[in-house]
Amino acid sequence: MKKFRKIILLLIVFLSIFSVTKSTVYASNEEVYIGGMACGFQLNTKGVLVVGISEVASKEGSFSPALEAGIKVGDTILSINNNEINSSDDLEKSLTEKEASVLLKREKTTLKLKVKPIKDLNGKLRLGIFVRNDVAGIGTLTYIKGDNFGALGHTVSDQNGEIIEITGGKIYKCNVANVVKGEKGKPGELRGTFLKSSLLGSVDKNLITGVYGKIEREDLSLIKTTCAKKEEITVGDAKIFSTVEGNEIKSYDIKIIKVDFSTPDNRNFVIKITDKELIKKTGGIVQGMSGSPIVQNGKLIGAVTHVFINDPERGFGIFIDNMM
Repeated sequence: MKKFRKIILLLIVFLSIFSVTKSTVYASNEEVYIGGMACGFQLNTKGVLVVGISEVASKEGSFSPALEAGIKVGDTILSINNNEINSSDDLEKSLTEKEASVLLKREKTTLKLKVKPIKDLNGKLRLGIFVRNDVAGIGTLTYIKGDNFGALGHTVSDQNGEIIEITGGKIYKCNVANVVKGEKGKPGELRGTFLKSSLLGSVDKNLITGVYGKIEREDLSLIKTTCAKKEEITVGDAKIFSTVEGNEIKSYDIKIIKVDFSTPDNRNFVIKITDKELIKKTGGIVQGMSGSPIVQNGKLIGAVTHVFINDPERGFGIFIDNMM
């Protein structure tokens, strides 16, 4: 059984289209609005991610200061000459004609490198890198309480599975244009567009249990309910609320097939999609559905977080207690 469980855990992926401490505040009997809407998340990262390295054309020839210094694609530049870097503008302002001290993160290691900027043909100091300071993707809003929201049910992580540190971000309404159906061994995904004219709010936290922030709109037609204690969750019928077409939230039938009270993070119970309409549209659980709220006996019990790659009709959910 232990061997089987280990194999299953290895066949699980995050469901948002992007990658804490234990909670001491419990959600039991809290009144919240159930989400279920697909949203576009744009998160501003701490530091800038190196996404490309190039040569710089100068009067003396073409050189790549970054390459010569040992900077690699995938590195995150945190500071230059002790100046915090969170955007390409910060990077440019921190460069002088002198050798620069660059603090960067590579996987789980922090490094300091020396790099000498050179002037390009326009007289601007360059390192020869392309950088990005945000990540974006589609996920699902789980709940709104007052002017606070919780979404996704898991962290947004980098290519190494590490939590991405953020300095803020925004959440937008999203229109789901089509769905790539999930298949055994190949997770599907929601594909859609951010409605930049429909800003919902701001993001301020990216944690193991989800993405959190403030809602700035009050014109959302959502259902109000209470949150269940995790001890109330039982094996049996339940529903998820999700958006898999356009921007219409719909409920779909599922079954809770296992509950594990010993797990502290976001894999607290196993669900199986039983709704024939949803299976026909998506094949089961797909990327972008993470955060879809789960309701049992009229109460919010948690949210969808992961899909089993070898069985897209099954996945994990997180207790609402752990999210809140």
